[in-house]
Amino acid sequence: MKCFPFIIAFFFAMNSWAQEVPASDYSRMPDKVYLHLDRDLYAPGDTIWMKAYVFHRNNQELSDNDFSLHIQMLSQDGREVGHYKLLVVDGMGVGQIPIITDVTPGYYQLIAHTGHMKNFGEQFFFKKTIEITHSNSKVSIRTFFDKDYYAVGDTAKISFKAFDEYQLPYPNLRFQYALTSNDKKIEKRWLKCYEDGSISVNVPISQGSKDNPPKLDLYYFEHESDEEPMETQLFVPMKDDDVVVHFFPEGGNIIKGMNCKIAFEATDLLGEPVEVKGVLLENGEETQQLSTMHDGMGLFLLYPNDAKYSFKVTEPAGIDKVFELPKVIPSGYNIAFLRQDAKSVYMTVTHNFSESKKVSLWVSQNDALLKVFDFDVSGNRMFALPKADFPCGVVTFTITDDKNRPQAERLVYLPDAESNMAVSTSESIYSQRKKVVVTLKKEHPESKAFLSAAVVDSVMAKSPNLEMDNIKSYTYLSSELKGKIHDVTQYLENDRMTEQYRDLLLMTHGWRRFAWIYKQQYQDSLNVVDFKIVSGQVVKGNKPEPMAKITAMAIGDFYSATTLTANEEGKFSMRMQFEDRKKDQIQFQGKTAKGRDNVQVILQNTDTLLFGGIVKKNKDNLQPLVYAMNRYVTQQEEKENEKPFLSYETKMLKELVVYGDRNTTTATDAIYEAAKSVATASIKGEDLLGDFQFSEYVMQAAPHKISYDQTTDFLQVASRGVQTGLVDLRDPSEAGAYIYLNRIPYSKYTRDLDFLSKEDIIEIVVLDPDQAFTMYGTEGAYGIILVRTKPMDFTPKKKLSSNMAVFDNFIKSREYYKPIYETKSQDSAVVVDNRITLDWEPLIETDENGKATFEFYTDDISGTKQIIVQGIDEDGNLYYQTKTFESKIVNLY
Repeated sequence: MKCFPFIIAFFFAMNSWAQEVPASDYSRMPDKVYLHLDRDLYAPGDTIWMKAYVFHRNNQELSDNDFSLHIQMLSQDGREVGHYKLLVVDGMGVGQIPIITDVTPGYYQLIAHTGHMKNFGEQFFFKKTIEITHSNSKVSIRTFFDKDYYAVGDTAKISFKAFDEYQLPYPNLRFQYALTSNDKKIEKRWLKCYEDGSISVNVPISQGSKDNPPKLDLYYFEHESDEEPMETQLFVPMKDDDVVVHFFPEGGNIIKGMNCKIAFEATDLLGEPVEVKGVLLENGEETQQLSTMHDGMGLFLLYPNDAKYSFKVTEPAGIDKVFELPKVIPSGYNIAFLRQDAKSVYMTVTHNFSESKKVSLWVSQNDALLKVFDFDVSGNRMFALPKADFPCGVVTFTITDDKNRPQAERLVYLPDAESNMAVSTSESIYSQRKKVVVTLKKEHPESKAFLSAAVVDSVMAKSPNLEMDNIKSYTYLSSELKGKIHDVTQYLENDRMTEQYRDLLLMTHGWRRFAWIYKQQYQDSLNVVDFKIVSGQVVKGNKPEPMAKITAMAIGDFYSATTLTANEEGKFSMRMQFEDRKKDQIQFQGKTAKGRDNVQVILQNTDTLLFGGIVKKNKDNLQPLVYAMNRYVTQQEEKENEKPFLSYETKMLKELVVYGDRNTTTATDAIYEAAKSVATASIKGEDLLGDFQFSEYVMQAAPHKISYDQTTDFLQVASRGVQTGLVDLRDPSEAGAYIYLNRIPYSKYTRDLDFLSKEDIIEIVVLDPDQAFTMYGTEGAYGIILVRTKPMDFTPKKKLSSNMAVFDNFIKSREYYKPIYETKSQDSAVVVDNRITLDWEPLIETDENGKATFEFYTDDISGTKQIIVQGIDEDGNLYYQTKTFESKIVNLY
């Protein structure tokens, strides 16, 4: 083996070569969602208490949109057993999910996403697994294994702990366990618990496999007089007999004559890590011994020749397998991560071409481009990048050639800024039913932190079969990497050993992500917008017009058109592609088969505006067109009992919520009747369809006379004589129709009226500029929109509180019940306090000194309790902190 000749041609900081990258439009990217649950182990009849955090993927600031969060609960076989909506205000939402008493015990998955996230694929959804155990009988036994998995020949230490009906330790319980495999008895014994309800036993595992694990049966009696025992059955977790090894060259390729770090990962057939040893073969000859370093992952150096490389497994014994490495390519580029310190990230770019090459370094995070550096490389070039330019978390460095084609890529983890939150209690040991005051202290108090805290029994609240994630490990690692990661929280520490293991994780679970960069750059250079399939129907008086003629036109610097003929039902489907993605006018025209133009074109599908994972701005241009079809589609649903496919553009974030108390506001009908006599259009509230935003309600009144600019949030009413179907989205300064609410000038911004639901609206009247100028003067230059509502208070109250009244099938947030033991009467009112979750505090905010406090009372169960605090502050810093204390039962009599 040859040594790597680190011949450094240049060492430099690259800021002077950096290209300007436009600021990221976070509305065009999927948010990140994280659910903080009070625990991950529940029983039938329990309640799942939760707080949702929704924040931008890149700057981690709380989302400023108000919308609903969809939460699905799936069973182990993939069936949806529950679908809930949680109101999110200013990036946070609080709620709970009750677990029915007759639920089938097992593992369930919670999946959370906003409507907007559907545009980007399920890989961005938040997913968390919980366990629901059997209903607690009067006596129950929980089982714990000392290892995650066992192999034949291992000795398993199995621990048992008995509890009574109040979840208190059950002393001196006699029970029997039986371990069998293939219906053959391995071991059978009687055991008796100690005073604390626990006991352990060592059991040799003489047979069994992953597919056919040994079965552990427990038999016990709730009462000595019982004739039939209670029975619990579970299986001993076994390692797989087989192993799979994958190899990941740093940068992406093994290149002839260029030293390369190669990471590898060994797993069983179900993706669980396996520790292996073996030998590297070069054309069948042994060259070096290899072994995994951590959780089935390993690393070695290779200076490749024009040879075939493979890896032969020698341990575990009995696995006689050889795995081939990726082929050696004759020439190419590579990028390698050297190290990082407090200020900089050090990397090298190399190639084996004879002449100097122009390359670009694309720096990105969470699929958003941060910077691009252009430079020349003659063989090797080393550089340092200032860490202050990039956010913490996984950052992607991609090398492209002089034609902007991706050649190599490397992921690097930049640690967070150590945003610490001190959690303290006045005592470390408490007796039962005693007050505990918890104090939280933020290290940097200048930005307010929004936190949630759960206080739980450290044994009863945690499933021994699940690994706990937290807001930091999910945001920084697991949500940005691929594959199954064993105990991802272990990679958050910043000691030297953890840094090595974390880098191994990046090389094996985040490999070759550069496809999106190439697609974005390539598309931007062509300025192509692909609308893919756009479908609709031509109607005449709400009746389908057979064999109608449709023309779709893009009007801008160049004219482009597409024509086609509808079918017998007036329906059509077309693929639209325009060469200039900056068009600001899109026009649909329809004619009858005989060429008459007294028909209407109804669009039914504008969903497929995604191209290469990037949502183009043309989606804004099409948005007004989809409003015209809302009424027709709804009518078709009622007539045909069908559920037509509506685009995410029309479905996304349409749920409206009513806040606050209703007050009385007077309005006279005479003004609206006078306005209607000269109005362009009007619509009754009872005729409004769907649960939409306010701009969409107005569009239903006159879909072809009103355009909506999503950038400015203005509605503009067309003057008389404007061609039907033409949607003009040019952005003149302050070009918006003024909205009057119950005769009072209210706003030009439609979002200011999004708190209105269709049930609140009596009527919407639209005046075009000619009419509006006559009645309102220059204020009506772009039209006037008059809104009359039922008596109510129009001040939306967006304060997230635990007693907020939420309608339209949202989860109604309740306050977590916790007993108070300040007086004897309060103490005597509770017979047995066996809470597993002692306290749930979802709405903690730090003050100007960075402090916050909350309090609760201990229960009647002795043991270790854990305080788990999670959250985010106004600057996007994440917090995860835990604190434990002991609770001991003291006999006071």
